Amino acid sequence: MSFPLVSVVIPAFNAADFIESTVLSALAQTYQNLEILVIDDGSTDDTQEALDQFAGQVRYHKRPNGGPAAARNTGIEAAGGKYVAFLDADDRWKPEKITKQVASLEELGNAFALSHTDVVTVCDERELLQTEKNLQPFMPPSIAFERLFSSNFIATSSVVCRKEVF
Repeated sequence: MSFPLVSVVIPAFNAADFIESTVLSALAQTYQNLEILVIDDGSTDDTQEALDQFAGQVRYHKRPNGGPAAARNTGIEAAGGKYVAFLDADDRWKPEKITKQVASLEELGNAFALSHTDVVTVCDERELLQTEKNLQPFMPPSIAFERLFSSNFIATSSVVCRKEVF
């Protein structure tokens, strides 16, 4: 397997209280060829100061507030990777997430533009609220379109996508 660069795009707005654990989960990935970009979407708290400890490990960009989609677009533009992985500032990843997704995407070639994973939603460290399951690993496009049209079943922080699709 080749190990192409993966750009991790983290939009952040007033995320000082939880950005550290988010960045640590990105840095703890078993996949090592990562660039981590935090796009501060006009925070008025100490988000930038919370990121100071990651100097040299994280690229920080500050922009005027425009919402998470605008911040993600800024991150995509700055991304140098073959793949873009999205991670919201209040989410965390399991350590092998990127390794597994890149392996799948590389194995499939250009057959698929993105990969997504299951999601576990927790209220705090002890309480499981909801588990989302996608029981069908590869959905035919017609079924995927119908499901996406009726309700989005793909969590943003679970997505790794080929940058070329943008």
